[in-house]
Amino acid sequence: MNTDTGYMKYLRIKINDKIVAYHQGFFQTEFYIDGTMYGKGFNVVCGQPGAGGDPELGSFYTYQISASNTLDQTASNSGSVFCPAGTKQNVFLPLIGRH
Repeated sequence: MNTDTGYMKYLRIKINDKIVAYHQGFFQTEFYIDGTMYGKGFNVVCGQPGAGGDPELGSFYTYQISASNTLDQTASNSGSVFCPAGTKQNVFLPLIGRH
């Protein structure tokens, strides 16, 4: 019986289909990526009302988190988020309040 769990090849984060973070494994059986590694998050432009298609909200962004191991097993998670409209400065994804 083969109980090989394989080693992690990569963990990738994309926003609007562009890679914003990429981690490679080296003989690791798991990844632990702490949210503090990305500081405030990923800087995005929110835009004016309607920029993402909703007249009351700003720009619309999609995200995807995916990983693969040496056994070619993959896992992923994805979602989407609207920014608040009309902000004069950029915000950081994820939109999580930090105290």
